[in-house]
Amino acid sequence: MKKFNPQHCIIVFVKAPVEGLVKTRLAGCLGARGALLLYRALAEDVLGAVCAMDCQVRVFYYPANHQDIVRGWLRDHIALYVQQGADLGQRMHHALCCTAADGFDRIVLVGVDIPGLDEQILKSAFSALETSPAVLGPAKDGGYYLVGFRSGSIFPKAFDAIDWGSSDVFEQTLKRFEKKGQRPAVLPVLTDIDTPEDLRGLAVQLAGGGGFQDRLLHTRDVLGQMKIV
Repeated sequence: MKKFNPQHCIIVFVKAPVEGLVKTRLAGCLGARGALLLYRALAEDVLGAVCAMDCQVRVFYYPANHQDIVRGWLRDHIALYVQQGADLGQRMHHALCCTAADGFDRIVLVGVDIPGLDEQILKSAFSALETSPAVLGPAKDGGYYLVGFRSGSIFPKAFDAIDWGSSDVFEQTLKRFEKKGQRPAVLPVLTDIDTPEDLRGLAVQLAGGGGFQDRLLHTRDVLGQMKIV
């Protein structure tokens, strides 16, 4: 039986796998159905890495009225919670605070469209929280793919009045930490998959083989079926 670290928790944010709701910027080249299949594959590969960690995992889904769809997708082996809040920042803050209230002391929150998110990155995030109050994983597009806190360091201003979806999300968030007097640890930059250019870069990496290809089994299979890899 797997032994879990009782202080560590990973929160995974997902959208319900519904055509037209996920990866909309890729629908032009993949179609709504193709964008959905890619989203599911990316999410399943990230969840594979997350669930291999020695900690609790919680999936927070959006929107609230799609619980049956999410449960039918992920089955019963992952704890499901609904995202609550008016925008992404409020929803992340709520998820982190609820998890901290349940007794977890080191909490990491991630998205599911980052193919480079692996066990080593997650381990680095938890290691950083041993000496830093918070940790951020910057994305190539100017956002971030991971945010983590010690439970006592979570503060709402880290997520307040951020231009979500812009290229300044990471820099704006760093400024919130500066005003709070906190200095988060920073992880390597990774690429999320939102645009046709991102998808082409992913296809090149998968075609190159190696560990990257071996880890992203679901994504490789879906892109292979689409004749992209």
